[in-house]
Amino acid sequence: MNVMIFLLLSIICIGLIFIIHKYFGKEELYFLAIIYAIVALMMSFKTIKIFGIDINASIIFDSGIIFILYYFIRKYKYNESKKLMLSILICMLITSMFLITTSIMIPSLYDEFNFSYQNMVLDNLPTIIIYPLSLLITMSLSSYCFRQLKEEEDYRLIKTILTIIGITFIEVLIFIYFSYAFMIGFKKALIISLNSYLAKVILMIIFTIFLNIIFKVKKVKE
Repeated sequence: MNVMIFLLLSIICIGLIFIIHKYFGKEELYFLAIIYAIVALMMSFKTIKIFGIDINASIIFDSGIIFILYYFIRKYKYNESKKLMLSILICMLITSMFLITTSIMIPSLYDEFNFSYQNMVLDNLPTIIIYPLSLLITMSLSSYCFRQLKEEEDYRLIKTILTIIGITFIEVLIFIYFSYAFMIGFKKALIISLNSYLAKVILMIIFTIFLNIIFKVKKVKE
């Protein structure tokens, strides 16, 4: 069941980018990136088991954010990609502050939902703090590398995939390893990080191939 859900969410993630590319414009991509950022933050609290390994659930929509940034760099001017990164970062900070602020409010004695919500947020406090920082570093590195690759003509796809493999390693090291290290210990954090890295690399390679196909699809509306 987890595998089916993982695949379905992956298809939805890349499928929405395709739909917006074909029928809409960059304003809708801004909105989609913000949605992906919020969903990725919320899913980062959870680990799921697919094919017998434990991975962080945020890797699907986190990958979607990076590829929307890749899309912006390939299609628009640099200022647009900077605005995209700033919008995502502001959204993440607001969401993180909202989660922390609402979790420290004292619930009523019989409010079981608020107790559960408070435990969920406070138990995952390292994740809430580290994830926006990790995403900022990942987007900055990705933006720089993608802009360099934009000028490349030979073996661009292969170079992009190799770049993504390196960026993904840095992101997993910063976010997944250190956030889990604080919560469950360094040994278990290392295992989850390696599993998540492997799954995310495969996912991002597939996304890269599909996104290059999407670029060749003619837009209905400019």
